[in-house]
This record gives sequence, structure tokens and C-alpha cells, in this order.
Amino acid sequence: MKKKWLILQLTAVACLATAHAQADQLWTWSFSGPDETGAGTLTTAGPAISPEDILSFSGTVNGAAILGLVPVGAAPTFTYDNKFSATAPHLSLAGILYNVAGTGYHNLFGFPDMGYTDMDSYILPSSDVSVNHVNFSAQAVPEPGSYLMLVAGMGLIAAAGRMRSRRWHRPLSRTRQS
Repeated sequence: MKKKWLILQLTAVACLATAHAQADQLWTWSFSGPDETGAGTLTTAGPAISPEDILSFSGTVNGAAILGLVPVGAAPTFTYDNKFSATAPHLSLAGILYNVAGTGYHNLFGFPDMGYTDMDSYILPSSDVSVNHVNFSAQAVPEPGSYLMLVAGMGLIAAAGRMRSRRWHRPLSRTRQS
């Protein structure tokens, strides 16, 4: 019985860990500055322990919709790498380049000790550039699988505790003396 229970526990943990390891990581982000605010979500292929490519980037800047990331190399006049890291500074000095409806490209980048800058290039209708220093923050969004693993783990702990307490409180068989 102990072996079956142990095998069941190990199988459950392995299945849950495998499913979680392959999931993309969703992040919420926001920034604010004197002339600009933005918020939305971005997705990386994993936990972004080291800088990882951003797979998707969406949200709004000053109420205008973000149309998406500009693929690396598609806008040669900008320096950007579209990478994100879980630790500060979340963005590199090259940063990310995204397109905002009605205003054109925005290049959001980070300086290791100086904070973040969002450089807006208003390519429509002119070539004006404005630079805004902003406060940027990002947090991982827990995956539903994380909650499932938490509940499954607590269930396994509770079941193990019940089995242990049943064995502990089982009446001892009395032997008759003749």
C-alpha cells in the first residue's frame, strides 16, 4: 500500500511539473511618467530568469491601443532587442519597439541605474521625437496550473495526514492470555 501511494504521488508531481515547465509566462506591465502612461501584458517563452524574447506585447499608451511589437530588424533606424528579464532592469538598454495606433513607434528601454525611458517617434504625420522618463514595473501573472499544483499538493498532504492519523488511532488488538 505504501509503494502504491508513493508511486501515485510521484506520478502526480511529475505530470504537474511537466505541464507547468512548458507553459509560456504571462506578465502584466505598466509605466507612468509626466506625459505618458501605459499598461498591458506581455508574454515570454518561460520565466525570463535571463533576458528572453518577448512573444507578444499588448495594452494601451495614453488610451491608444498598442498594435504589437515591431519585429527585430524591421525598423533599422531604431536599436532594440525585444527582450525581457524578470529582474530589474526588466528591459535592456536597447529595449523594446512597439507600434501605437495614431502615434507610431515607441522605444521603451532601461538604464541599469537610472530608470526607464520611453522614446516616442511620431512618424505620422511628421518625424518628431519626444523622450519621456517613466517608471516601469512588471509582475508575473500566476498560471492556472500554478493554482492547480497548489491545490493538488495540499490535497496530497491532507490525504497523507489522514492515512497517518488512521493508522495512529487504530485500536490495538488485544491478545488473550490463557
